[in-house]
Amino acid sequence: MKDRLKLPVDSPIVASNTEHGYLLSGIQTNKEATRWIMANYINQVCYITRTGLDMNFYPLMNHSLCPCIDYQRISKTLISSKWEDLLEFLFDCINSSYYIMIYLDWFYIPTSRVYGERHLNHPTLVYGYDHTERIFNVADFNKNFKFSFTELSYDIIKKAIVSQTEKMPFMNERYFGSEDAILYKNREDYLFDIDKSILKQKFEYYLYSENLSELYNQQDIFYFKNSNAIFGIDSLTKICDYLLNKLEYDNINYKLFTVPKERTELMLKRLDYLNNIFEKDALVTLNEKFLNIFNQYKYILNLSIKFNIYNDNGNGRKDNEIINNIVDRIEQVKDVEKDTFSLLINSMRF
Repeated sequence: MKDRLKLPVDSPIVASNTEHGYLLSGIQTNKEATRWIMANYINQVCYITRTGLDMNFYPLMNHSLCPCIDYQRISKTLISSKWEDLLEFLFDCINSSYYIMIYLDWFYIPTSRVYGERHLNHPTLVYGYDHTERIFNVADFNKNFKFSFTELSYDIIKKAIVSQTEKMPFMNERYFGSEDAILYKNREDYLFDIDKSILKQKFEYYLYSENLSELYNQQDIFYFKNSNAIFGIDSLTKICDYLLNKLEYDNINYKLFTVPKERTELMLKRLDYLNNIFEKDALVTLNEKFLNIFNQYKYILNLSIKFNIYNDNGNGRKDNEIINNIVDRIEQVKDVEKDTFSLLINSMRF
């Protein structure tokens, strides 16, 4: 066995949700994956969870649909029947060039925000090891809600993997795979071309807020079909309604604004990468408009951080000044997005 091995990773352009961050960390190291990334991460969904309002890209689990990886999912029960030590399973996977996503109990993770306080199972990327230092290379959210690369000892990983103190709901067990290990490795060659008509349709789905759970017909259809979930640009209105009608605030979920910010940053990269499919006369205007939208989301995100800092200092609920400012900005940027996506769609060449 090798003394150490670390698979290549790159800082993911989408890191607001772990399932996207851990996938992109690996596939962004393969330039051939760029065209698939540019054809995805276009729509968003806003929905109520047990902890409040949440935001994500849609589809939620892009790795299962990603053609540029070899993908496997193995139950922990099967792993335990074949490997006496779960760490040996991780070593074997990495030696075979597989990135591993496996749920760890944050209670044992020093970099987590609930370390030593509460048991919380959370997906984590494992992509390397060092036998001399007895550490694994991992990626996950840290105490500051940042997706980051770090190191954890063998002993910590072993404790965190075997901990089963929290019973996960069906959505997490079956769909998100909390009872499994998800493996993937990059493919050097794969068949995928960007279809302009499908790309246009995805832009339209965002602009007209289509319920994509029915269109994609994934396992999560039961989760979104009859819920308060809103897709596309109308999810911004849902955020405004939520903020204005919530009587008491803990903190504002940062993903409500990091997802739109990441989505807009990708649009800027998409315009550059796919510049030949848009009218040349419209490209300069589109770049200016999307850059303006991106800066607006950065500003709104900073306002939410300001609100959370104020709240964390024990001041209670703010006097609505920041909330009203956020809502006003969202309503303004929504109008700009409508005009911009309409121009984007109308400027596509066929």
